[in-house]
Amino acid sequence: MKTESFVFALVGVFGLVMGPIYGIATDWQEPVGPVGLLLAAGLGFMVAFYFWLTGKRIGYRPDDNLDGNIDEAAGEYGDFTPHSWWPLWLGLTSSIVFLGLAVGWWGLRDRRLLRRLRSRRLGLRALQGSARDVTSRA
Repeated sequence: MKTESFVFALVGVFGLVMGPIYGIATDWQEPVGPVGLLLAAGLGFMVAFYFWLTGKRIGYRPDDNLDGNIDEAAGEYGDFTPHSWWPLWLGLTSSIVFLGLAVGWWGLRDRRLLRRLRSRRLGLRALQGSARDVTSRA
């Protein structure tokens, strides 16, 4: 876990250094860039701290050994069923649900879309009424 914590600490240092530099370069007229870089730095430091703490708790891993072999890391990596179709369908269904939420809220806010739906509904009612008049005359 030493390598992972070092990589994310580098992300944190990059964001911490580049945030003020970006702010100075834009004369602080664009506030999103420096804030985003500083938030990314905080995220990088949090993940680095988590990896460092986890590495301290679980101890030495074969991945941390520079002279280690690939077969030293062999073994079970988790409990999952390799022949199950459930993850595929669950992933596809959840992506459709979240896509519907993202696009649905956007579409409902569009007043023109609501007006179109209302006018079509009124048009269908008028057509149904004229069809009833035709059938009642016969």
